[in-house]
Amino acid sequence: MATRMKWYADRVRRYTHTGPQAAHRIASVQAAGIAAQAVRSKGTGALARDVSRPRFVGFLRAVVGSTLPYARIQNF
Repeated sequence: MATRMKWYADRVRRYTHTGPQAAHRIASVQAAGIAAQAVRSKGTGALARDVSRPRFVGFLRAVVGSTLPYARIQNF
């Protein structure tokens, strides 16, 4: 005889929100680290430090980049 499973709101949230968000944060930090290594190999430490911190802008959304004025020049 099969029994029904009772789903609680906190358990549903853990499977649909908390778990994926934690995995996304780990992946974002790793991507930022890779970008910082690429920038660091070209020379500037301040730019690499700025790139190494992802900015989380929403659920499962992050931006890796720099707000320094010379970052755009360095990119091109």
